[in-house]
Amino acid sequence: MLKTDAKRPFIAPTLAVLTVAVAQANLAIAESFALEEIVVTATKREVGMQDVPIALSVMNSAKIKEQGAGNLEDISAHMPNVNISETSGSDSIFIRGIGSGDNAGFEQSVGTFIDGVYTGRGRSSRSAILDLERVEVLKGPQSTLFGKNTVAGALNVTTAAPTEEFEASISASYEPEFEGWGTSVIVSGALTDTLNARFAARVEETDGYLDNHLLDRNERQEEDTIARVTLEWMPSSDLSVRFKYEHGETDTVGRQDTIGITTPQADFIYQTFGDPSFESSLDYDKYSNSLPGRPGVNYSYEWDLAVVTVNWDVNDFSIKSITSYTDSFSDGYNDLDFGPLQLIGGQSFEDHKQFTQEFIITSPQSDTLEFMAGVFYQSEELELGSDVEIRLSSLGPLFTQGAAGAAAAFGVGSPQHQRALLADAGVNTFGYGDVTLVNNFEQDSDTFSAFAQVTWHMADDFRVIAGLRYSDDEKELDKLGYAAAYDANGYTPYSEPLSPTHQAFWELQRFSTAHHFGSHGFERCSYSFNNPPISATETCNNDTGISNVRSEKHWTGDIVFQYDLTPDAMTYFKYGTGYKAGGFDARNLQGNIDGQEFEDESVVSFELGAKLSLWDGRADMNVALFHNQFEDVQVSVFDGVANFLTTNAGETTSQGLEVDGQVLLAENLLMRYAFSYLDATYDKYDGAACTVAQSATWTGVGSCTQDLKGEPTKFSPEWSGNLGLEYHTELTSSIELKAGIDLQYMEDYHATSDNDPVIMQESFTKVNARVQIAGEDTWTLAILGKNLTDETVSNAPNDIPLGGFGFAGSYFHFLDAPRSYELQATYNF
Repeated sequence: MLKTDAKRPFIAPTLAVLTVAVAQANLAIAESFALEEIVVTATKREVGMQDVPIALSVMNSAKIKEQGAGNLEDISAHMPNVNISETSGSDSIFIRGIGSGDNAGFEQSVGTFIDGVYTGRGRSSRSAILDLERVEVLKGPQSTLFGKNTVAGALNVTTAAPTEEFEASISASYEPEFEGWGTSVIVSGALTDTLNARFAARVEETDGYLDNHLLDRNERQEEDTIARVTLEWMPSSDLSVRFKYEHGETDTVGRQDTIGITTPQADFIYQTFGDPSFESSLDYDKYSNSLPGRPGVNYSYEWDLAVVTVNWDVNDFSIKSITSYTDSFSDGYNDLDFGPLQLIGGQSFEDHKQFTQEFIITSPQSDTLEFMAGVFYQSEELELGSDVEIRLSSLGPLFTQGAAGAAAAFGVGSPQHQRALLADAGVNTFGYGDVTLVNNFEQDSDTFSAFAQVTWHMADDFRVIAGLRYSDDEKELDKLGYAAAYDANGYTPYSEPLSPTHQAFWELQRFSTAHHFGSHGFERCSYSFNNPPISATETCNNDTGISNVRSEKHWTGDIVFQYDLTPDAMTYFKYGTGYKAGGFDARNLQGNIDGQEFEDESVVSFELGAKLSLWDGRADMNVALFHNQFEDVQVSVFDGVANFLTTNAGETTSQGLEVDGQVLLAENLLMRYAFSYLDATYDKYDGAACTVAQSATWTGVGSCTQDLKGEPTKFSPEWSGNLGLEYHTELTSSIELKAGIDLQYMEDYHATSDNDPVIMQESFTKVNARVQIAGEDTWTLAILGKNLTDETVSNAPNDIPLGGFGFAGSYFHFLDAPRSYELQATYNF
């Protein structure tokens, strides 16, 4: 279990006391200052946040800059019940304990929308943040206005728009702990009387915070470059056309992973066949190496995005058109044994192209009836390729010493002993177990949807908002996987004579129905084993690949009852439904055709909320009580060998309470707060993958499974919250001081889908602080401290692959950054 020094929850009771005190202090106060209104576009219109009947969190551009947020993962750390983290294959986005697992075939349970354009790939959250106006996190299903793949919520990102007045700035940052630096330039203003333009660019680099002792370098080294041009043409007061083009590149060397937990047996293997100085550690030390003759661990991501947005007012009606095209490509090579061995490596690429077109018509504001309607089309091409190389021969005599040596090393009857018996019987004489698994995945998708939303003002203080959306999705798959082997002549196409060797390698310890390697592609076989003596009878059916077409049609929607208790207090009740599209497993390396397809995920949601303005506008409070019922939640779980098992997890309930707000304690002192209670559990999940400990004692037929009914989902801490204070004062007539501190608390949670207690992340409290001086809106200098409590947090731990070969009970971890400091400077022209 990953331990920290954090204490039990203290933010929630502290905030409760402060909030009650503020509410009771709603006295006759004559001060003229009040909170500034926060404007959002969560309803596809610009509306004050306190008027929106949705539970949402917002971070504006100033806060994003002050926190040194480089990507969406950094922003999510400031929002309870929101988790964005990097995994071994992609990024995962979770809201209220619901999200998508590590599978490139998954679409996200949390949709990401940038300037109204859907961005469905999980890797998009890694891209650098540049010149944003705000980030809104909408919690709960948002199917009517945002469409599919928003069953858990949506990220609504708005970039800064061109200005008529000239403005320009240059910013720089330096992080000495990790040798990181960044610089950005922004220029905006009018080119003509009808044309405004904005240019923004940023370059940043870092050497990383893990020390790879084997390669004598820091990891993960990263370089991000991103540039954006936005033009806005306004030929008349009724028409505006905005064009945006963006190009970005991310290049990395190494990863922020380390082997954190090992067994004595694994230590022996690592130190004997890898690095004698190897030690497992969560202290940001690692010993990692790639396969000989292969590139070092690296990753690159490049994207181009073009968007044309047209707003046209016709007789008080508003018509909007959003047209977008996205082209992105990523590739990389990973060390998949995560340690000093030259044992497992994998390279992969993802080529993604997307075209979208949306039309929206909005009626004028009315005291009786308003409506919004639209149509949406998306065409998507996704191509994935990967190969996984496993070289057991790199372990030398450990797996070639015969049955007697294997029995001495691992014991009679162990999987290693069984394999040695096969080798002694002449099944294999060279490079036993060395194999390359090749996986090609191509998918074309088309989505059409139409929606309508009506707002009926039944009275001055009561309105009903009802929405409905129809969606039609189609996915067409072409997938091929095959195996190749190493022999005395080097790398050669896989041949049938070696088939028993590799079949034994993959299936001997499973005793179940699964795939059989063949030179022509995949072949499904059923086996019956006798042991001892070791023999097998098989029945096979040929399969040269997988082609499939999947079509879905869905009706989703919501209804909201919104009531104004007073001019400063609004309550609402929302009922909603949503879905995430089904699809095809992109990480199936074993040719398990029966498990290739997974079903769509659906949700029914209830939410009761209130938004209050208190203390003569000096404070606000938002409260949401929610209950979300999910069916067929899509999960992907590592099986401990080299494959991911993808399935639908039955039924899940996510329910709880969220409270957030801000208080202007004095004219120059602001407090922000948020806390949540979350109960996200599986109601039905009897086919979940087993933990290492459960697999070791499994006596059933087939692969080990467990029943997780009543157990929590991933990333679902029972309590979480944050508390921030921001103070500013004038040092001189021209220099202002601004200081702030943020506390982020999370109770313990599971970060893997098998709920392995050994790698549960225990509760922690992170503290960030910032001090800034600024001169008359011209320049700023600041120092930012991140994770000042130096908490060790792992958001993507998992089993070391090939558990049956001596690594069972050993785990790798993806670690958040330790304590660091950043210097920031900005000059405005």
